Amino acid sequence: MTSVNPKVQSFKRNLIIESAQLLFNQHSYEAVTVEDIARTAGFGKSTVYSFFASKEDILHTVIQ
Repeated sequence: MTSVNPKVQSFKRNLIIESAQLLFNQHSYEAVTVEDIARTAGFGKSTVYSFFASKEDILHTVIQ
């Protein structure tokens, strides 16, 4: 079993948030997909979903 580095996890989560914020600023919320966010962050959708339950969950985090 491999241990998960908390700094790497935090980096990935922050990159997803920053990517979502960038896309939400460029396009409407409705026009942005989780796949768009994942692609912009350089991850697959499964990585995004490992941190967030939904696009709405990402939006709430971006707003905070």
